[in-house]
Amino acid sequence: DDVIATALGSPDGLELLVKSLLPSLKSAEKLIEACASADTKADVLKSAILQGIAQQGVEAPALTPALTEALKKLLANPSTAGAALPLVAKWDKAGVMADVVKAQIASLSTTLGKRDAALADRVGAAKALISLGGSSAQIGVEALADPTSPEELARTIITALDENGNAAPLVSALDTLKPSMQQTAFDMILKRPEATLALLNSIKDGKIDPKLLGPGNIARLRTHPNKQVAKQASAMMDKLNPNAKKKAELIAQFTPVVEQAGDAAKGKTLFAAACAICHKIGDIGKDVAPPLTGMGAHGPAELIIHILDPNREVDPSFWAWNITKKSGETLAGVITSENQASLNLRNQAGDFEVKKSDIKERINTKMSLMPEGLEGLGAENLRDILAFICSGDQKFRVLDLRNAYTADTRQGSFAKVEDKDGTVTLHKFGNVTVEGIPFFIMDPEKSSTGANIIVLKGGYEKTFAWDLPTKVEIPASVSAASLHMLGGVAAWAWPFGGDDKIGQPAMTVHVDYADGDKESIVLKNGEHFADYIGKAAVPLSDDAGDFTRRGQLRYLAVNLKKKALLKKITLETSGSIICPCTIAITASADKVAERSAGTPARNPNKGGAAAKNKGADKSVRAPVDGPAAPDSPKEGGKGDGPLVPTTAPAWEAGKTKVLVIGGGSSHNFAKFFGDTDVATLKAAGYTVHYTEDRDQAADLLAEADVAVISTNRKFFDTAKYRKALFDRVNGGKGAIMLHPGTWYGFPQWPEINKEIVGGGSRGHDKLGPFKVNVARRDHAIMVGVPDSFDVQDELYYMNAEGAPEGTNKIEVLAETSPSIKYNKPHPSVWITDHPKARIVGIALGHDERVHDLPAFKAILSNAAKWVAGK
Repeated sequence: DDVIATALGSPDGLELLVKSLLPSLKSAEKLIEACASADTKADVLKSAILQGIAQQGVEAPALTPALTEALKKLLANPSTAGAALPLVAKWDKAGVMADVVKAQIASLSTTLGKRDAALADRVGAAKALISLGGSSAQIGVEALADPTSPEELARTIITALDENGNAAPLVSALDTLKPSMQQTAFDMILKRPEATLALLNSIKDGKIDPKLLGPGNIARLRTHPNKQVAKQASAMMDKLNPNAKKKAELIAQFTPVVEQAGDAAKGKTLFAAACAICHKIGDIGKDVAPPLTGMGAHGPAELIIHILDPNREVDPSFWAWNITKKSGETLAGVITSENQASLNLRNQAGDFEVKKSDIKERINTKMSLMPEGLEGLGAENLRDILAFICSGDQKFRVLDLRNAYTADTRQGSFAKVEDKDGTVTLHKFGNVTVEGIPFFIMDPEKSSTGANIIVLKGGYEKTFAWDLPTKVEIPASVSAASLHMLGGVAAWAWPFGGDDKIGQPAMTVHVDYADGDKESIVLKNGEHFADYIGKAAVPLSDDAGDFTRRGQLRYLAVNLKKKALLKKITLETSGSIICPCTIAITASADKVAERSAGTPARNPNKGGAAAKNKGADKSVRAPVDGPAAPDSPKEGGKGDGPLVPTTAPAWEAGKTKVLVIGGGSSHNFAKFFGDTDVATLKAAGYTVHYTEDRDQAADLLAEADVAVISTNRKFFDTAKYRKALFDRVNGGKGAIMLHPGTWYGFPQWPEINKEIVGGGSRGHDKLGPFKVNVARRDHAIMVGVPDSFDVQDELYYMNAEGAPEGTNKIEVLAETSPSIKYNKPHPSVWITDHPKARIVGIALGHDERVHDLPAFKAILSNAAKWVAGK
């Protein structure tokens, strides 16, 4: 009551009121009355309080005369009416304020429809009406149809509908939107299966012309991760794309011709005349459309599809845009770059800078610049052009796996579909090269079936993988001497099951030759294949590089018994629990150097030592006290910075000891965690020691009062360090997990995330600006921290898709503004519910733009004090 009295007596006191009362959620009535009484200068803060109460789902209090009067006053204020209205509508069960609400809805509707009203007022009115739902939300939808509505207002309405889980009304408005807004609306519709099904029904009923969507978006419908949507879209293909049948017939007619031997020299001349105006191959042509160097590895039969049906799959970066300038001039081309002031448009005539202030309208055609009707060149001419394109890539042939895919990497592929991490978590698609070999990785959003990986039967009964096929067939009309594969990973593969499983068959490759001959090649667990979760290395395959969000993808090659024309390849599971995965296969006319099971992996720093070598990584599912590799290095992981030299700690007597553990990749640990953060903690009165040496860290964890852990250095995962950290927390001593320390950084050590971090992050928005908003003002870690502050940082997706079963709960103290990827806030500062120790998670901290912030320094210092129990 004293705090409230102070706040009511001074407009500046309202902030103190929020800090003191909002987190408890027990004083909503007092807060609302305070907001109604406070100075109008605090309107922005009042709205934030009202929105906070609504978002926290405070149960409806009794509408006392005082509360009713306060709500009426807030409704009467245009600056706070939008935030107050949803609360009134929710709490006024008896309709005491029905007339006031009705009048306010009418007022907001008028404001929204007023073309000369301030944009901020119209945006606020739209948000308030949509938050009410029902007929009020429909008023907001109707505003989308107004061609004079500013783009920002339209975007606000679309986003608000999505945030309120009500994207379905966008379907009826889709054809009335400006072209620039249609894609935004479609993206929101696609996020919600019920809205997407409503869209398909509207197309089916003739209410929406599918031409409005464009080929790319039609493909997204057909490959939607929701199987009901994908199935209905596929069943409607004749309606969605009336030309699909005609194109298929055309492709079937041309394919036998283009597969015949062509005249590459003649094709080069034809390419220069017909194709080089947009495409570049080698030093011939222009970079208007996708480059064709290396594309010959796909073969004529696949390339003819894209020539005859150029809009079947169009990379968004090569969509053609139509630009109309205020002068009346029109331009068409691909947007290659864009900033706040201008954009660069590229077409066959060259590059053009267009000032945005000169643009009257810009329309995304969602189509390729490549013209339809190239069949007019004739099958023989196209055969010769393709002979030229493929001439430099005759050594390789990328095999078409589209009809063999069995799973979708956007969802679980092994235990259950809902486990989105239970798959090979691909994040790189299209044409790639690994160790000089061209491969093609299918994007599931562009797959005709929505599937993009071959997963064969394995696992246990009632798991998703249990019902997968035991074998798949792949047509392979190509002469080859060896096969190259991206895959080499499996669920329930080594190190799972221990070393006695090494050498067990994982998958057999059956090769059928065109002459009737056959051979079978057995790929083995722990030699060719390793578990998909971690980075365990095996001797007959290599880490393929950065293709997965977590875990790994591997590259392997096998020689055939002879160089000959192939007919088909069959991949067959061994029939064990192992669930083998294959992403891509390329045939080569050359043999590869033979390797034996005793040969170390070619890139041991990427995945540890070879499977049978002394340093084999055996800890994917090892217990916390599992054995450590005796020869494991302390540095040298992918991207790791140099190891900071170790010095002995110089603890100051009588002060709380803080041990800061750093080092690893992607950050300047020594500068920001070792210098800046150490200085911050020393200024707060602590004695501090910084180390990147995992053995010293393990020795000091027991004696330090507080441990700040930010390392992502892979070689910290040893039995000694694991034991030291878990002995510490299980003995009641706490820790601060800072920035990379909150990542899923040790895939072979899941316990650190489950028990200490309370989950973790597997991705983040691109480094950029966002807000951090305090969620629990009453906690000691938030003392002296502003309610909201701006940062320039990596917005970590902490627990964005939930945490694995058995993970300790967290309590969020501060959260981010909505991320770009998930369009929702994520925990930024939290405490983990550990049974014995005080543990704090801080996701902030990429560089000086955060470490130098007073708010960050306050959080770090407070966290150290709280963890120490002071």
